[in-house]
Amino acid sequence: MMRRKDFALSPTAVTLATVLRACAKLADSNMGRCIHCYTVKSGFVSDLMLGNTLLSAYAKCGIVNDAKKFFYEMDLKDTVSYSAIISGCVQNGHAEEALRLFHKMQLSGLDPEMATMVGVLPASAHLAAIQHGSCSHCYAIVHGLATETAICNALIDIHSGLVTEGKHWFNAMNQDFGITPRMEHYVCMADLLSRAGKFEEVCNFIEKMPFEPDVRIWSALLAACRVHRNVELGEQVSKKIQKLGHESTANFVLLSNMYGTVGRWDDAAQVRILQRDQGFKKSPGCSWIEIGGVVHAFIGGDRSHPQYPQIKTKLMNYWWR
Repeated sequence: MMRRKDFALSPTAVTLATVLRACAKLADSNMGRCIHCYTVKSGFVSDLMLGNTLLSAYAKCGIVNDAKKFFYEMDLKDTVSYSAIISGCVQNGHAEEALRLFHKMQLSGLDPEMATMVGVLPASAHLAAIQHGSCSHCYAIVHGLATETAICNALIDIHSGLVTEGKHWFNAMNQDFGITPRMEHYVCMADLLSRAGKFEEVCNFIEKMPFEPDVRIWSALLAACRVHRNVELGEQVSKKIQKLGHESTANFVLLSNMYGTVGRWDDAAQVRILQRDQGFKKSPGCSWIEIGGVVHAFIGGDRSHPQYPQIKTKLMNYWWR
């Protein structure tokens, strides 16, 4: 496709967009960049549909800085453009930037769509769990202030600010934009409230849902129970997940870790046994790196890589330093 001089036909914007989607699925950023260069040389770069696809491809390949750079260079932007960059920012840990872009979208006069809101709600949840927890909370612990009532209340207020923003946009979906929230939006809100430790509120929220909560809803609550060491509620949630049927090993791991955080090692072991008896096996960890155009994959416990002896030696050298 890239050597058009060898063919009578040249690729259209639709063809290029299709190939970009394939690049995104394969996380092939190099080919994505090649197609980006081709679109510039061929005059396709101003095509909004192709630009949105390129933006989404960059984000899905994990190169969010390139995605943001291209977004700001785009002459034309629509709701799809904003939805793509907001989701890309959230998926790559740029939650604060995602919220800034959402406000910028509002100022531009564009109305958010379903996909936009799916990105915005997790951004609030992410910030509530990480940004302030890693700054204010750590400072309080280091300086021996974490047990002071006033400090604890201040930390709660910090989290509740982002919860308030998330709740505002969730309610605005229907009231201001005419978007009926779907299950994924309810999952985001349940996750947001759970991370902030608002267990009574999230339970009421789940009870008032217009449809039956699925495993994703209860999993979000179970994850928060582990973080906040709410074992009693965690056990209740776990029973609901068991009735619906486990979809993966994740909920077994959450429950086992929750017991571990409070020193209930026998209960943690029982969960692992139950996991094994029900036929769930934890997938081994996997990572990969691309060097010189070749992808090297590594799986936990696997020794099949041709350079395994050299890699092991190098790691052992680091270990003994």
